[in-house]
Amino acid sequence: MEILPFFGWIACPAGAGAIASSKHRSFSGYFLPGFIFPFIGLLVAIGTAPRQPTTTRANQ
Repeated sequence: MEILPFFGWIACPAGAGAIASSKHRSFSGYFLPGFIFPFIGLLVAIGTAPRQPTTTRANQ
């Protein structure tokens, strides 16, 4: 019974990192703070806007 909260505690930062990674943000940058504050990290990752691709002169 004590193991279920542990899995929930690990699932929140992993979910935050996965959401951030899908938005082209740093997985570890959201996983580590989410490990300390699980639900806050998850909410921040959900509320963060996706990173816009940048264009360089070499690509033009």
